[in-house]
Amino acid sequence: EYMVCQFEREYWVKSIDLYDKEELHEIGGLSGGPVFIKRALSWEFIGIIYQFSAGLDLMYIRPSKYIGEDGRLLS
Repeated sequence: EYMVCQFEREYWVKSIDLYDKEELHEIGGLSGGPVFIKRALSWEFIGIIYQFSAGLDLMYIRPSKYIGEDGRLLS
């Protein structure tokens, strides 16, 4: 089971003065990173990134319910 999040580049905000958002074509190295969702008053951890499809700007997320207490992925 997985979730998919599609990046919408037209809504990106430049926060580090290294590259313009139009120059960022490859976004490698995201796998293993945490994914959070903004709730009313806090951020909630919802999963781990396990794949990114550059062609469609799709980020695949393994939901946190599949992560054991020791950090290993459950079957």
